[in-house]
Amino acid sequence: MGDLLDCITVVPGVVGAFRVSAINKVGGFSTNTLAEDTDLTFAIKKAGYKIVYDQAAIAYTEAPQNYRDWLKQRYRWTFGTMQAVWKHRTSFLNPAHNNFGMIGLPYLVVYQIIFPLLNPVFDLVLVIGLITGRINLMVIALAAYTVLDFIYAGIALKLDREKLFNLWLIIPQRIIYRPFQYYIIVKSFLNVLKGQWVGWNKLKREGKLLAKMQKSGFSKT
Repeated sequence: MGDLLDCITVVPGVVGAFRVSAINKVGGFSTNTLAEDTDLTFAIKKAGYKIVYDQAAIAYTEAPQNYRDWLKQRYRWTFGTMQAVWKHRTSFLNPAHNNFGMIGLPYLVVYQIIFPLLNPVFDLVLVIGLITGRINLMVIALAAYTVLDFIYAGIALKLDREKLFNLWLIIPQRIIYRPFQYYIIVKSFLNVLKGQWVGWNKLKREGKLLAKMQKSGFSKT
């Protein structure tokens, strides 16, 4: 959607490519946010450049090997995104920045910050409603939201030619994974409000991905 509407808000550092001239025009990589790829993408869109999505792009990246490293990484991403949003806040609903300001940035704020902050409340209301048997409009809406989760995931699995059997993973994701997400988004938001600086929390590299790739015949050349 971001490509279609010309409002992509982040080119991930692991699988992104920029023209050097574009990076130089916006002053290079910023050092005052922890999500440098998001910050750079915002700056490039504000400068009037077009960013496109290449479905054929493939990247190999090493994921965190334990939940502590995962939490640190996600916390840095979330905190850094909030920093970038605040830094470029004048673009919010600003027609001068075209679809980035009118669609891309508002969409990011709503779906990556506001809704995640409210999700714990929504889930709590759903649980209370199911326990007490008081099925109100909000419970119905939240149940419909869960159904949409399955539909979106099913479409994604079909597009990636993955097995639909994997849809069952949404259940443990909602029970186990999402509470960690809630913790990260709330902690990030509170620290942003306090003006607290966060370190890089560099991910420890184990080298396991490279070993597996070499074993399968992959060559860096």
